[in-house]
Amino acid sequence: MAGIDVLKYAHSPVHKAIVMRDYASLRRILAGLPRLCNPAEIRTESASLAEEEKADAIASVIDRRDVPNRETPLHLAVKLGDQQLLKCLWLLERIGACRMNMDGVHSKKQFAIEKKQFP
Repeated sequence: MAGIDVLKYAHSPVHKAIVMRDYASLRRILAGLPRLCNPAEIRTESASLAEEEKADAIASVIDRRDVPNRETPLHLAVKLGDQQLLKCLWLLERIGACRMNMDGVHSKKQFAIEKKQFP
């Protein structure tokens, strides 16, 4: 990958898959994440703690920032401008595994629109 040193991302499987544009590995990693239940179904302290553990497991993969520029996988996918990577990460939110902040995606689109309007 031109301009990006893959070795700097080797310790984070999700980041590495994104930098390498390895869609199959990314899908496999994301598919292995636990699914959060509907918040309305959480009625006990033990259920709440179980969901918190799942959320922590998801965050340890999806919100990892021990990479250059402290970029999350979503930030990196937006930076690369790879729509297929973004779709994989967007699907993760849609299936309820996490609630990502998609501002980076929307900001990138808005920047592209403004760049075309005001070269």
